[in-house]
Amino acid sequence: MREEGQVLEVKGPGVKVLGRAAKDACFGCMNMECKSRNRVFTVLNPRKFSLKAGDLVELEIKKSAGALEAGASLLLPLLAFTALYCFSPLLFPGINGAMRTGLGFLALLAAALGVVLFRKIIPPGQLPRIVGAEGRKDTV
Repeated sequence: MREEGQVLEVKGPGVKVLGRAAKDACFGCMNMECKSRNRVFTVLNPRKFSLKAGDLVELEIKKSAGALEAGASLLLPLLAFTALYCFSPLLFPGINGAMRTGLGFLALLAAALGVVLFRKIIPPGQLPRIVGAEGRKDTV
């Protein structure tokens, strides 16, 4: 996936960028907050572009890294729901269908919250990379 960003600060190999999602970059994504709100994050500059605050850059994240993050975000909560729904009769004999579904949804919510908190504490191993740099833009 590619998107644009504006350099805010350059510190060694890390560059703080104000991300701006390209209109076609998030075509399949329904996250409107991501599309409408700019965010600040750190990216790598492996090609050693000469950058300064205000420069526009093109960012890329590997598809494999994005797929792994999406898989963890979607698959783990679904597995938690399925596991608790299927094994709740063994854990709680005499439980009815509505209670099983409720426990499954609690497991789904707990797993989703766990994934979010895990990524807040331990960020992804692969940071986005700068693949192109344009001229300076004066609006930061």
